[in-house]
Amino acid sequence: MIRVFIPSFQQVHREPEGRGYTVFVIEVYVSGHCNIVEKRYSELLALHKQLRKTINTPEFPPKKVRNWSYKIIEQRRQSIEAYLQAVVKSNVLPKSLLSFLEIGDIRFDDSCGSYEYAS
Repeated sequence: MIRVFIPSFQQVHREPEGRGYTVFVIEVYVSGHCNIVEKRYSELLALHKQLRKTINTPEFPPKKVRNWSYKIIEQRRQSIEAYLQAVVKSNVLPKSLLSFLEIGDIRFDDSCGSYEYAS
């Protein structure tokens, strides 16, 4: 079984422009193993565009937001977390998703109904 959570996000500030961006901290649990990856919204959107070519995906949170505030980013975090949870619950796990989440190879064991992690 694969479980995905986004417990937090971080604001990253670039120098010298001073413009920053948000990084979402994604925790991925597979058969007792935990992997943590950090992804920007643009990377998540690119994954969504790639996945929708091969599987039926839920709607992805919109890119445009009016005001960047903690509340808005928190809502986006929750929406992206729900999106990823819905995708990993599907019966099809494309290699692009596994690569994006940096979890290596996963095989489904039909006899016990669980995922097997192969590092």
